[in-house]
Amino acid sequence: NPAASAAPPPSFDEGTEVPALGPAGPGGAAGERVSASPGSAPSWPPGLEWLHPGARRGGSNNWVVAGDRMASGRPLLANDPHLQLEFPGVWYEMHLVAAGLDVIGVTVPGTPFVVLGHNARIAWGMTNTGADVQDLFIERVDLPSRRYFYQGQWHRIQVTETSIPVRGAAAEPFEVWRTRHGTLFAEVGLDWENAPAWLSPHRERIGERRAFALRWDAAGGEMAGAFEALNRAGSWPEFTAAIERFAAPSQNVVYADVDGNIGYAMSGVLPQRSSGVGILPSDGTTGEGAWSGRIAPAALPRLLNPPRGFITSSNNHIDRQWSGLITRDWAAPYRSTVLHQAMGRATHVALATAASWQNDVTGLAAAHVLGGIDRAIASARQGQADRSALNTLEQLQAWDKRIDGRPVVTLYHLFEDALWRRTFADEMGEPLFSHFYEWAGAERPAGLYAILDEPSSHWFDDIGTIERRETRADVYAIAAADAAERFRVDYGGDGAWTDVHAARFAHPLAAGMAPLAWLFNRGPSPVAGDGYTVMRMSYNRLRPFAAWEVPSWRQLFDVGNWDEAQVVLPGGQSGHPLSRHYFDQNEMWRLGQYRRQPFSRSAVGAARAHRLLLLPL
Repeated sequence: NPAASAAPPPSFDEGTEVPALGPAGPGGAAGERVSASPGSAPSWPPGLEWLHPGARRGGSNNWVVAGDRMASGRPLLANDPHLQLEFPGVWYEMHLVAAGLDVIGVTVPGTPFVVLGHNARIAWGMTNTGADVQDLFIERVDLPSRRYFYQGQWHRIQVTETSIPVRGAAAEPFEVWRTRHGTLFAEVGLDWENAPAWLSPHRERIGERRAFALRWDAAGGEMAGAFEALNRAGSWPEFTAAIERFAAPSQNVVYADVDGNIGYAMSGVLPQRSSGVGILPSDGTTGEGAWSGRIAPAALPRLLNPPRGFITSSNNHIDRQWSGLITRDWAAPYRSTVLHQAMGRATHVALATAASWQNDVTGLAAAHVLGGIDRAIASARQGQADRSALNTLEQLQAWDKRIDGRPVVTLYHLFEDALWRRTFADEMGEPLFSHFYEWAGAERPAGLYAILDEPSSHWFDDIGTIERRETRADVYAIAAADAAERFRVDYGGDGAWTDVHAARFAHPLAAGMAPLAWLFNRGPSPVAGDGYTVMRMSYNRLRPFAAWEVPSWRQLFDVGNWDEAQVVLPGGQSGHPLSRHYFDQNEMWRLGQYRRQPFSRSAVGAARAHRLLLLPL
């Protein structure tokens, strides 16, 4: 069973480099572990273990460093959320001053509060937790009678009549149908001859017709109220009270205040499952996988003033000792490891040093991928390997694994792409492989990295060559030959990574309208990094190699010295293509530079270029 052989080895243990987080707060010891367990976290279904930890789209970094590690003596808070490249950007910079409010940062247009930023007392930043908060249930239904089958009996489907208002026309009525498991959204006939094998034991209970019910409790939150409370918060208790009001999406929120405290709190509504992990749809006729309640927000991981003096999160596994299920879809540990190691050895940190961390291009993932290259080179020299393959392997061996602008970085990504394909495509078949590759998005499924430490894994064997069994060294040589050929044909043997990987700022109003592209679009903008560097500039696996998910905002706060806050946006602040602020920050952004963001009334007045006064009629 190749899947079983590719279970992650100990060396691919996410989070071990990042000490686990526990709850802390007023009246509790810093770093105290969760004591009220929602239940043990179950394992993945058999045969799917090789996907753990899963590949995921999106990502971000945030961290806080205690003042005694900083040259200024004040805490540092940093955040750079990574989102799909949009133009104009998703964020709009805002300084909001009103009764009881003086808060600055970025917001989403139309949102009346700051999403990421600081007020006069506290600062905060967010990354996605990736919590698993959605489950599907396969329901056996009799739609004409509006019934569904559950635990041996037929039950009435709950029907709610509602409507969608339509401007200038009658409202559009529709019905929402719900079972005990959630909202029904699809009803199809099941072709049992071609159904997945794991469904076969349930054929008698499910029957010939099925419907999917979705359980998702995101609608239960109060987002506007939560952000208002966060914007007004002035202390750790007020901050955590605000965070507990966030329902979705679940976030890792770091905190620092002018009193010198640093902290972390996880937000979101997480389910308590009676069984399973929600990876596959559950059989709705039996009650398996049903939700028995919600985990109390105050019981989610928290940390205040840890002895080590810093906290980081990069969508990685945040707490291995917390016994409830958050997700099985953690991001790979490479970004968090680089940050954790840098902070662990740093003292008297200057803001410039923190900026260098945020723009680090250390290729820890590349070092892992190339960990077996010495053996591959030795095997290639002994065998009949293609000369171009050997040259490629030797170049990659000599490379320092920094994802900067050099052509060798392009060669590496061509090699890694070929390694992926040569390893998995023969077993999966091209249609499944392409679908899986697209689903993987910016990060490759961790199965590839998991098996790299198993030189004789079944996955390396090409099932089309019956006469022999290939090993990791063989596939490295084949992938190197593929990479060398693509490098020669596609890039003339000299494709700088910053050019191959350039970010393209495409405005939706110019989509499919070439005559408007000159007015609305910008770029290409050369950038370094990849999907696993701290300066994360990932690309879509099916449309390599243009930067696709990027730092959508960078903030660095010397907490309390607010007028020296360092920030930058990709592109610019304005959405008007004729404005000088449409693209004026982009050169700073791509080069890892920043601009000052004034906060005090005097600093804002000194920096003001013009004033727009809106008066009520």
